[in-house]
Amino acid sequence: MSTSDGVIVTQTGYYEISYSVRPVSGQVSTASLAASDNRSFVVHIDSQPLAQSRVYLPTLNVDMPSGPTLKVFVDGGTVEYSGVVQLYANSHIAIQPEGTAPATDITATLSLKRL
Repeated sequence: MSTSDGVIVTQTGYYEISYSVRPVSGQVSTASLAASDNRSFVVHIDSQPLAQSRVYLPTLNVDMPSGPTLKVFVDGGTVEYSGVVQLYANSHIAIQPEGTAPATDITATLSLKRL
């Protein structure tokens, strides 16, 4: 069963979880001078992150003459994850953004396949 923020599994079993995340095409997405701009996405199972599912958006670091590094998210760089996990009935599966980078328009797709 899908919800507006994820999928609820109706049967216990092993599932292949796959997702892809892509910044919206166009010009350079965003830029930031923050030190910890590691914008990532990770699958959450019942609000707990599945660490091995974490993927980072592609970035380009640009050294600035004044000292800080400008981190720019690269458009068109799709990142993907696929893995098998055991899930239980009524588990809630969702993709969540993590990191301190500025907001970027994102297209994300999540799919589950019971094995």
